[in-house]
Amino acid sequence: MTAAADTTTPRAVVETFLKLMTTGDNDDRSKALELFAEDATLWIAGSLPFSGTRNGKAEIIEKVYSRAGGRMVPGSKSLWIRNIVAEGNQVVAEWTSRRTTLAGKDYQNDLCGVFEIENGKIKVMREYLDTLHAKTMQWPTEETKPA
Repeated sequence: MTAAADTTTPRAVVETFLKLMTTGDNDDRSKALELFAEDATLWIAGSLPFSGTRNGKAEIIEKVYSRAGGRMVPGSKSLWIRNIVAEGNQVVAEWTSRRTTLAGKDYQNDLCGVFEIENGKIKVMREYLDTLHAKTMQWPTEETKPA
């Protein structure tokens, strides 16, 4: 994806974020992560190593996106956006994530994200997913307490 990030509406910010994350391209992923505000908050359901609350863009990138990506075959990720609903600065999106684990297993999980957008940036994101399935596929033999 070579176009500049569309930040004209809260819905456009979330659509752009998800579409950039869909390509599997590292440059697009970097552009997507730039859509987080410097003081953003990300909460992910469950008790996986990347679950819990992360504060600030740097911590979100280091503790969530770098860690989760290290469990998958590079370039194997795809996202299918099922639904996006926006009201004011709040956006709710549903998507399916598919990729291949380092163990060679096909991984698919359905996710729901609740976003709050401020000044064209993701200020708050809450992400819900099937954490038992994620644990079974990505950490089958490890303890999975959040870091």
